[in-house]
Amino acid sequence: MIVLNSILGVLYVFIICWNNAEGKKRDKKDCHFPLDWTGSWFQSGVRETIVIRRTTIRIKSMVEDGNCTHYNRDKFVVKQRQENKECYTCLAITSKHPNVLQYKMSECVERKSSLKHICGRITGDAPLYSMFRVGGEPVPSPFSGPFEFSYDNGYGECRDPSSHVDTCTDNTKLKLTYQACADIPLSEHKNVQLECLATWQEGSSNFMVGRFTHKNIMSDEESYRCFVSNAIYFVLNLGWIKN
Repeated sequence: MIVLNSILGVLYVFIICWNNAEGKKRDKKDCHFPLDWTGSWFQSGVRETIVIRRTTIRIKSMVEDGNCTHYNRDKFVVKQRQENKECYTCLAITSKHPNVLQYKMSECVERKSSLKHICGRITGDAPLYSMFRVGGEPVPSPFSGPFEFSYDNGYGECRDPSSHVDTCTDNTKLKLTYQACADIPLSEHKNVQLECLATWQEGSSNFMVGRFTHKNIMSDEESYRCFVSNAIYFVLNLGWIKN
């Protein structure tokens, strides 16, 4: 009985050590972000450009670069400072396209813990944020004109007369001609160029990120737009372009 207890005790210690070793293997300490994520990114509602380097990231409310401490696949634990205190937050980041990243993040906890514990704080209803690469290479547009669309500038839908989309010689760009509607305040006739930056598919929906260029567009917030379409409502969903 004493021998059996000793064997069980050794076996128990071995299992604990093996589990700890496996946990360390899963949570990689040599933490770095993928090389093709490095660069500058735009996120709507965030004043400063988001910068990703190999081992650091400055995102959303961070007052300084956050250092990646450990990761596993698409989850990264980042150490940052908030109100002169160090804390740890988890970023769950997925790449939809070389020019598009999406992420969710946990609250920042002061006590250093395992990736599983910190990332477990990301709730199912946590906001999903999208980032678009600044200066990303354009890609061929999945849409080709000519076709018509209506738009809403916040004062109502301008549909008569119809606005038009035409294909440019460069297949990464589209020309949008907005028409003015007599009964819609601040609607106006103007020509805007839309450059396609990314496309991807989720289920039956197709997504496209584009960048508008026009002499009156002064900021990235006004420039970047995301569109969604599907085979049934292609014209309707693409047509609701907010000014």
